Amino acid sequence: MKHKNTRISQDHEDAGGAEIPQQKLLGLLKLIRLLKEPGGHTMPELLELLGKKLRTMQRYLSLLENVGYPVDKTAGTPTRYFLFEPAPEGRGIRHEPLTTAEADLLALRLADLGTPTPVLTSLRQKLQLPTLLLPQPHELHSLRLSRILDTLTLAIALRRRVRLLAYESTNTGTVRNRDVEPLALANNYTQLATNDLESGEFRIYNLSRMGGAELLDAPCTMPDSSRRPDIFGMADTDEWKAVELLLTERAYKLLLRESAETAADCRPAPPAPGEAGRTYHYRGRVHGYDGVGRFVLGLPTEVQVLAPDELREFVRDKVARSIW
Repeated sequence: MKHKNTRISQDHEDAGGAEIPQQKLLGLLKLIRLLKEPGGHTMPELLELLGKKLRTMQRYLSLLENVGYPVDKTAGTPTRYFLFEPAPEGRGIRHEPLTTAEADLLALRLADLGTPTPVLTSLRQKLQLPTLLLPQPHELHSLRLSRILDTLTLAIALRRRVRLLAYESTNTGTVRNRDVEPLALANNYTQLATNDLESGEFRIYNLSRMGGAELLDAPCTMPDSSRRPDIFGMADTDEWKAVELLLTERAYKLLLRESAETAADCRPAPPAPGEAGRTYHYRGRVHGYDGVGRFVLGLPTEVQVLAPDELREFVRDKVARSIW
């Protein structure tokens, strides 16, 4: 069967669909690349990465299916879209692709098995993991932090005590174990807010100074600290301050990435006069203005400070003293 050649045009697409505008073709090629990435992408991720609207994205996916690309999606929530590449005839059954978290977990477990063998190497290749079975020296630090983070996340979820192994103190220069009751991860998952069992005080520990973390078979019993980090990772004071922000849809999504808990504090808001797109009203509490101020300054055209005036003046002062 002969196929018509597809011509590229920057200006228009004829009624029969024989000509594809250059920007549309580039968008389709980028979409194919994204759908081939491990784990695929959710619809909101595709819309943000390609800068397209939902109807346009649905047309793109339909077009790919019409020309023979096997676009598929996961059954779980959130739904993830990917290109399904069937195994050779007689080789296994259809599987969804590994997510990044699943691939990382398998890499860690395979690394624990020790010296590479032909069987393990073959298994890793079939799972489409990196070619080297054991981590490189520069990767060992990241692997250790990943394991520590997994343990701390589980301890927080279960409200269990945890032992920080071989923690290096910069104040005393000592290296020893610390038993703590974890409260929350802070500062982009680089710090752990805790109630320290030895001193009975609130303390912050850096993950980079931990030699490891061990989950203990003891529940957390100390009262929660008023210095639990806010959603922006700040815990510098005991005082809580109320703030209100008006967010564009993009700023709202970025805020949810920093902390999914903020969804409960956000409400849809009517757009400002003359402006298109959805907006969201965020009302929450923070420990000081450094963390929330950093968020506002990072999205200067997409976040409006509604209250308090102190936060508005804080941001203006930072801009006035900038050295860009």
